[in-house]
Amino acid sequence: MKKALLIAGSLALGSQAALAGEWDGFYVGGGIAQTEYTNSYTDRDYDWFGGTLEESTTRVTPSVHVGYNMSNENVVFGIEADYRQANMRTDTYYSFDVFKQDQFDSSMSARLRLGIASGNTLVYATAGVAQMETEHQWIEDDDVPDSWPAFENDKTGQAIGFGIERMIGDALSIRGEWQRINLPHVTEFNIMTQHRFQVDDTSETVGIGASFHF
Repeated sequence: MKKALLIAGSLALGSQAALAGEWDGFYVGGGIAQTEYTNSYTDRDYDWFGGTLEESTTRVTPSVHVGYNMSNENVVFGIEADYRQANMRTDTYYSFDVFKQDQFDSSMSARLRLGIASGNTLVYATAGVAQMETEHQWIEDDDVPDSWPAFENDKTGQAIGFGIERMIGDALSIRGEWQRINLPHVTEFNIMTQHRFQVDDTSETVGIGASFHF
């Protein structure tokens, strides 16, 4: 999908003269995307074999966005914020007595956009900051003190992406976009056993959307 977006963008850029001014102003919109949520636990103190356990899950998720564009000749630059409702969760059992649950509820990002317009088509890259609402827990049925009750990774991470957007008429555009969010890892300390788990969270989306321009 990412390769297809790049090929389509290259064809669009060579097709006709730039009309970047069509993109100027405020816009709001929404979309849907195939979202993959991945979390990993790294055992920092060899309490559980010293390895890394990784889980992923995918589903279709909705989002909304708002932004503002400005242009200079055929260069379009602006800012965009979005919110995605995820409601994704993985429940995993290890060795029949360890239960691990990881939940990704939603994400928000604020990003800069920079693109090249050619005719009614805009090819752009985007980058900024993001947060994911996540919650984790690790429960050992036969060793309750060596468990990690629910904790969150509420750190601010980075969002990067690229996309292709096409204006249809005077006030409507459609887009295809790939975006990835990486959160800094959180290290959770078990005060009873003095052991640590390092937890990392990422999300990756490939989706389509529409925007109304004002």
